[in-house]
Parts: sequence; C-alpha cells; structure tokens
Amino acid sequence: MIILPDDSYNLHAAVALAARNRGIPTLCVQHGNISSMNVAFIRPNADWHVVWGSQCKKALLAEYPTITPGSVVSLGRAQRVSEDYDRSLARAKMNIPQDARVAVFFSVGGPMSLTEMERGRLYERLIEAFMQTAVLLIIKPHPSQDMRYPQAVTAACSPDKCRCMTKASARMLISAADVVISHAHTSMHLEAMAIGRPLIYLED
Repeated sequence: MIILPDDSYNLHAAVALAARNRGIPTLCVQHGNISSMNVAFIRPNADWHVVWGSQCKKALLAEYPTITPGSVVSLGRAQRVSEDYDRSLARAKMNIPQDARVAVFFSVGGPMSLTEMERGRLYERLIEAFMQTAVLLIIKPHPSQDMRYPQAVTAACSPDKCRCMTKASARMLISAADVVISHAHTSMHLEAMAIGRPLIYLED
C-alpha cells in the first residue's frame, strides 16, 4: 500500500494512478477543507481515504458521489475540546504578555491563490493596519513559504506590535489568540471556530 498525504497535486495524483495500474492500493489522508472549490483538498483518486471525523466523511461522500462509503475511514473527531486550548499556558510558553490583545494571521501555502509578491503586500498591509491599534499581530507563515520576507517585514516592528513566529505550532498560536485571521484555502479557521475564537476570514 502507498500512503499519500493528499492526492490533489499532480505528482500525488500520478502516483495514485500509477499504483492503481500496477495493482497497488493507495490510501489518502485528508488535507484541507472538503470542497471541490478548494484546490488544497484531496481528490478521489486513491482507493481509500482517511478523514477527520464522521461529518467530514459525510461531506466527502456528498461532494464526490462516486466514492463508496466503505472506502472512507473517519478517525476521531473533527474538533478538539476547548479545554485543551489553554490561553495562559500558551502565552507563557511563547513569551506573550497575559494582558495583551493578540491577533494571529495564518498564511496560505504554495501558489494556490497568491504570488510571493502579493503575499508580501498582504503582510505589509496587515502590519500597517495593526500598527494603528493596541493589538499584537502574530504572523504564522505556511511551512512551504520562503520565510525570509515575513521575517524581514516583521523585524522592523517592535515585538509588542508585530512578530513572525515560524516555529510555534498552530494549536499553540490559536490558543494564545484573541482573534484568528485565516486566508482562503487554509483550515485554521475550522480549528478556531471549533473552540469559539473570533475569526476574520480573507477571501482570495
């Protein structure tokens, strides 16, 4: 069996099809929101799919009726309980003042909707907007991005106004946030909504 992190990208889709031609089963793990509109979401090329929970399974079968229910395995729940997200502990671990007002922006990965130049302009506009407020803006670039630009634009700011945090986990950042800013094609807005964090969702 071949396990794929997703099969929406051309290489992964080709691997799934080549494996099928050779009689090798493939298993695809959900990546992103379930929708044919989401280019980061798995496509039904694999023989088996693993999804986040029963609701995700229902959404997958509704979106792609050619998939058989028996080939979709749901694991656990699609959300964690809010008690797992301790704001005070997360802020202490990341050296964020407990009384600060914090907004966390999660960037989208790859060339799905923005070029690197367009993404850079978005960082600059966010920083410019938040510099006029008493809110600490934390930028979390997608791991697939070039980290040099977000690190450079935030380095010019005071750390109590803006930070670029490449190492912190998404869960830790959502725990520390008062509000989450999520770009299209990321799934961070789902996690924020699951624990009741206010959300600003940016379309393409």
